[in-house]
Amino acid sequence: MLRATFRDAVAASLSEALAEGHGRYLLVDAAALDGAGLGTALPLQGEVVDLLALAPLKDWRDTAAPLLFPLQTGRWSAGALAAWRSVADRWRHANALTYIESVLDQHAMAAALASRQRAMLTGGMPVLLRYFDNRVFSVLMQVLVAEQRAELLAPGHCWVHADRSGRACVHAAERPCVDQAQRLTMTAEQEAALIKAAEADAVIDQLLNQRHPQLLALLPPDQHEAVSLALEAATAHGLAGNPEQVAFSSLALALGAGFDQQAPWATLLADAKAGRQPFLKGLARMVTEGTS
Repeated sequence: MLRATFRDAVAASLSEALAEGHGRYLLVDAAALDGAGLGTALPLQGEVVDLLALAPLKDWRDTAAPLLFPLQTGRWSAGALAAWRSVADRWRHANALTYIESVLDQHAMAAALASRQRAMLTGGMPVLLRYFDNRVFSVLMQVLVAEQRAELLAPGHCWVHADRSGRACVHAAERPCVDQAQRLTMTAEQEAALIKAAEADAVIDQLLNQRHPQLLALLPPDQHEAVSLALEAATAHGLAGNPEQVAFSSLALALGAGFDQQAPWATLLADAKAGRQPFLKGLARMVTEGTS
């Protein structure tokens, strides 16, 4: 049975009034979409908060911070629900919207969410934990231990975000609380999992910047699936560096899955894996010889 879409799962909640003392919020990654459009389209119940500055947002221009939108807690009208569906459809592949229900008021919610942006890598380097990016949040839900996951989810008793296909993913806090969180300390395994999960997106970004025609013809979920499969094949051939991953993925998209088992690519890849000739050097030589 298919899960509901993120759009419809949130609309179902918005169509009902919340209990007294409960609030609903939209956590938005403004680096990925036009937050100003959301601010005018959706019925708000308070000011939009910049979670980096922990202050009301005054200037939408060039805003790339995570934003907290306090949404009206009553039953939404048909017009407001239509506006929500339009917003959710427009940004269905942005990986930038998270719906949260909570007993916290806006001030406490903003402080609690802001504190959960703090993380520490294994080398002792403090970083911004981009859990407001749905792609990162999904991986965190898989790699965090139970106590860490409970700490991250504690500000809201219900979290809803979209997976890459647009289906709703729902998470419930085991012990909602008001407290701000301690800095999340990542283990080497967790850090490696996050880095690994981001590889396909990094390759996609570079190929999109190159205007790769086969990639541009795909929807974002299909882009991720195709590049992820290409990266699995690249790993099997011993290709691990980003330039090699990008080049291999570009070829896989252009020539089709299984190209690496055919001549002359199979020989080129076998030589690279055996250390006889670097993959990129061999590829450059093939291109030169093929165009000379």
